Amino acid sequence: MNVKVVVRCGVLASFWAVVFAAGCGDSEASGNTDGDAALSDGGSDRSGDGSSDDRSPGGDGASDVSGMDGAPVCTPCPGSGVGEMPRCIEDGCGEIACRAGYLACGEGCCPARWNGAGTADPVEPDKSPRDDVGIAPVVTVSASGIPHIVYSARGQNGSVQRHASFSGGQWNVETVLGSTAMSIADSDIVLSETEQPIVAYFWRSRSDRNNIATRVATRDDSTWNTSVVGGSADGLVGAWPSVIRDRSGRLHVAYTNRRQIFHAVGTTASGPWEVNSVDERTSGIFEMPHLVEDEAGVIHLSCGINSGREQIRYGIYKDNAWQFETPELDALRTRRSHQYNDIVVVNGVPYIFHTDSQRDGLAVISKNGDTWSREVIDNEGDTGWGVSAAVDPAGRMHVSYLAYGGTRSAVKYAVGAPGRWDLQEPEVTSAGGSYSALRTSIAIGPRGAVHIVYLTHDDNIGYISSP
Repeated sequence: MNVKVVVRCGVLASFWAVVFAAGCGDSEASGNTDGDAALSDGGSDRSGDGSSDDRSPGGDGASDVSGMDGAPVCTPCPGSGVGEMPRCIEDGCGEIACRAGYLACGEGCCPARWNGAGTADPVEPDKSPRDDVGIAPVVTVSASGIPHIVYSARGQNGSVQRHASFSGGQWNVETVLGSTAMSIADSDIVLSETEQPIVAYFWRSRSDRNNIATRVATRDDSTWNTSVVGGSADGLVGAWPSVIRDRSGRLHVAYTNRRQIFHAVGTTASGPWEVNSVDERTSGIFEMPHLVEDEAGVIHLSCGINSGREQIRYGIYKDNAWQFETPELDALRTRRSHQYNDIVVVNGVPYIFHTDSQRDGLAVISKNGDTWSREVIDNEGDTGWGVSAAVDPAGRMHVSYLAYGGTRSAVKYAVGAPGRWDLQEPEVTSAGGSYSALRTSIAIGPRGAVHIVYLTHDDNIGYISSP
């Protein structure tokens, strides 16, 4: 039987290999359809300039690609550049089908930069060598597949908060807040229903160090507007903001002043904000809270605790009330790694990824019923720093993190489920080794493409992606 198929996804059995299988219309072809539509053979031309072995959308489209069973797949239409979306033309299927080395990215195809690339895509290639660009970067991906990054840049004239999005074959960088700030090193991003960026960040005045605030900014066309969630005047200010938009459209921001965890709720990014202190400590300090909403609309929070031993604080927000607990984990040695944590929820089960410095590794704790359990995922070297986690449309968990190496750190990646993890180390530009550089962020596109950002050793944002 001659079955026509279109390329739809890559299966992560071995992440560098891509498995193609999906049907056109009501044909009998079948397979995994959860990944981003992309053709990838692990080749080295991922620069996006169309040079070398014809892997750009600007190629002539003459070479067909066969599926795993040898059946023909649809040939992409010739394109004129990275910004044009090639489409499957056989049988009029109309599916996105990016050329090898690219992945679907909104109305175009972004270059996939992963294994074999030898470098990461610098978001600001023309930055001054004296500027630190990409401090604490966070990435999210829109429903149309466009990656958005928020980060701070520190130079001779102070700090600026920046937002970058990829479209038209390039990164478009804009300043959210200029150099009136002394410190804006911590931020987070979520997208509105219309895919406009909403940025939460911690702000401190350059002229008055006592003038601090937790703020939210959103863009109206080309203008950024800010609102104050909590400030020094009302005592509701804090750092490490985490922002999400729930299924009803309300915005939630969690942040901490180290002694308290604050939860703010607003119907719009411009406020007004209802802010409450929802958890408090008399000893030890809270660091790096993270919010996530599960499939049932319940909000979960994880937060690191520095109390002389490494601990994780877990909270659940249900029926407009918070309930907190501290999972009883091993007594671990004191070290500045406790705050590195992130949380995802799969089928109602919370998974908190964190740095386990006793074992020099990446670990995850999960709660099944009333019982917490721990699994060490990777303890090859001094690893597990700067952890970030996300879930793909098929329910697989993806984790980005760093292996600390002094002046430089290696970017690492894990994908899978409890007891079944595929560990990889993309061959890309190394991360920095300073304390401020030990951050990564990961996001999954609507078709399953993986996007990772981090601060490189030469003080830029490293961006890598893979279908």
